[in-house]
Amino acid sequence: MRTLPFTLDSGLSQISGVLREGPNELIIEYQSSLLGLIRSEIKVVRLPYQDIEDVSSSSNIFQTKIRIQLKTLRNIGDFPAPKQGELILTIKGKNRQQARSFALGVNLSASRYDLEEDADELV
Repeated sequence: MRTLPFTLDSGLSQISGVLREGPNELIIEYQSSLLGLIRSEIKVVRLPYQDIEDVSSSSNIFQTKIRIQLKTLRNIGDFPAPKQGELILTIKGKNRQQARSFALGVNLSASRYDLEEDADELV
C-alpha cells in the first residue's frame, strides 16, 4: 500500500497529512494547526476511486505538487481548499519520485476499478 506525506497552506492554518492508497479508495489522513500552535484532531477522508477523475504530479526545483481532480465533491467532507473539484497538495522535494509513482498507482487503481465495474455491468 503506497503512502505519501503532504502539506497544504490554507491561510492562517497549515495542514499536514498522508495520502494512502486503499483497495477501493484513496484515503487522506490529515491534521490542521492554527499558527503552528493549536492542532486539530486527526481527520480521515475516503475518496472512492469512482469519484476520482485524475491524479497527476508536477515539480519545480524546490517542491512537487500532487493534483487530484475529483468527479464529485460529495465525499470530500471538511477537507479544505477544493477548488472546482481539484485538490492541490504540496510534497517535499525529497519525495518527488514517490509522488510520481503514487500518482501513477492511483490512476492505475482507479482505471482498474472502472474496468471491473464495466465488466460487472456486461454480465
